[in-house]
Amino acid sequence: MSLGTLLLSLVVAAAPRSAADKAAPLPRGLSKTAQVVVAAYRGGDVFRAWHELAPLVPKLSDEQIEALDGALAAEQVPSVGQLLVDARLALVQQDLSSALPEPQIKERLLTLRALAERIDGWLQESDRHPLLSGKEPSARSMIDFERQLWELHVLRNKLLSAARAAQYAGDLAGGVTERQKEQLTPAELELLSTAGKPASDVRRAAERLAELEAKTRFARLDYGLKVLEDPTLPAERFMAAYSTLHDAEVLQSFLKERSGAGSAPLSDEALANALSAKSAEARSLAGQLAPKAKSFFEGLHWWLRGRYGRGTDLGGLAKSEAALHTPGGLVWLYMPAQPPVPEAVDEEQTEVLPPFDRRHHYIWAWEDRRIIATSQGNQLTTQVGQQAVDHKLSSFW
Repeated sequence: MSLGTLLLSLVVAAAPRSAADKAAPLPRGLSKTAQVVVAAYRGGDVFRAWHELAPLVPKLSDEQIEALDGALAAEQVPSVGQLLVDARLALVQQDLSSALPEPQIKERLLTLRALAERIDGWLQESDRHPLLSGKEPSARSMIDFERQLWELHVLRNKLLSAARAAQYAGDLAGGVTERQKEQLTPAELELLSTAGKPASDVRRAAERLAELEAKTRFARLDYGLKVLEDPTLPAERFMAAYSTLHDAEVLQSFLKERSGAGSAPLSDEALANALSAKSAEARSLAGQLAPKAKSFFEGLHWWLRGRYGRGTDLGGLAKSEAALHTPGGLVWLYMPAQPPVPEAVDEEQTEVLPPFDRRHHYIWAWEDRRIIATSQGNQLTTQVGQQAVDHKLSSFW
């Protein structure tokens, strides 16, 4: 985004608006569409929203789409373009982009604009993160290292999403025929010509992130070896018994992938030899604690996925249909961007994470239509029978 565009957006955002300015009047006939889309979005069904909007978009003028966007915004629902891209991206992330039909030209252009905004947001988030900008202080404990690596993990997944989105944007732009291009405006032609360019920016950001993660793991490996030598740190010692061997394994794979890529000093042969020596030392110092720590932390990983992971369907209760057909669809989940901390729930608590205390109970209730799920902004309300609980949703990757 240029400086001029940024300043203009700030001025517009700061300008006071009257109630009449917030949304253009919705033409007759689109009110029902807006209601269906809002209900689908609040129920977590992005594909239902797509099926409602995709056939309609080619028939609407830009003014009608703008009016529909205004009606959705009034209900705190994303724009038409964002909803279309959400459905397609959910499948792109699982390598199932072909599951939806090829978009017609108007939907294609709306999707490309939304993809460009989404990719730019992911890149900016990566660039500005304290760990990459050098503003984050050095880790001084196993907890510090774990938090930093979690944040890098979240960024890595967002950049992976950006990479897939950029590739998909290039594919969408390449599918426009020369005859269709003759009907497009100069701005739309520029959108097509620049659709695939963010891919190189995403690759550079991912490489930078990979090197930072490797350096962080090297630092944690050295710290973990010192902890293993100190019998007075039982909690950190248990964590180090797992992290040292895990970091060594991850780093060995990292060096193998980058061997011959001209990325010294991280791929230096002496560094690989030193890593092997550190791995052997860690195994010796951890002793019988290593397999116990490995079982515990791997079990904790899968417990976190099962407890806090959310699927793409049924308001997060279920994974997509892709789980029945592909290994990628079986694994893919939304997880909280912030590490979840289990807490006891008291009677006065209105904020609950995860939003489903007993997932199977909600699924059964959904099947016989005894569950109602609605959302307002980042607030989700689930109701089974006469009991309702409000949940403030975290950001997910």
